[in-house]
Amino acid sequence: MIPDGKKSVIFIDDLNMPKKDISGSSQPALELLRQWFDYDGWYDRQNRKLFKYILDVQFIAAMGPPSGGRNDITRRLQSKFHLLNFTFPTDNQCRRIFQSILAYRFSEFEEDIKPLADPIS
Repeated sequence: MIPDGKKSVIFIDDLNMPKKDISGSSQPALELLRQWFDYDGWYDRQNRKLFKYILDVQFIAAMGPPSGGRNDITRRLQSKFHLLNFTFPTDNQCRRIFQSILAYRFSEFEEDIKPLADPIS
């Protein structure tokens, strides 16, 4: 429970992990999240006439590409987020990044140690 006047940031890792329902059309857990985005809350489970507003909350989510246990998320839910996509660097790019880091760190060592930064494979 968040005290009045406070704000909250909720991080959801693996947003696309919930299993699709039997018909394969949606992911019920994500539909509840989308409902919060649309209506700022949910109905109370015990007293269904009482709507509970949940204010001053921000969501941040991360997910990997659909495969294995990961699924596509609906466009209706995607529309509620600002999406950023990062492609994984190639092997050559990774080598160059790590070689640059090692060359910088090894620059403080003696001359016979410095060349050991180059042969990353």
